[in-house]
Amino acid sequence: MSKYQSLDDAILARVKNRWPLAPMTHALIMATSQVRDLAEAAVAGTSRPAFRAVDARLQALRKKGLIEYSNALGWRLRRPYCAIADHALAAAKGEQK
Repeated sequence: MSKYQSLDDAILARVKNRWPLAPMTHALIMATSQVRDLAEAAVAGTSRPAFRAVDARLQALRKKGLIEYSNALGWRLRRPYCAIADHALAAAKGEQK
């Protein structure tokens, strides 16, 4: 498990649970306390701001093909990869119990 796996899982959960008609922006993702806390933990001891860690993870998830960005919709799960994202979320929930 990478050191960013829990942050990735929190971001995927936030993107999956988006409001249907509201664009999922970077600011809305950062507004989630779990994402913010995990991002701050990831950059602890560095001069890097937490929002940069979230931005880097969003780009990494995009490059993996799990999420995509649209000007109209913001961040969202990619349709062909929703099952992969669901599996990642289920695994994360299983670890938190």
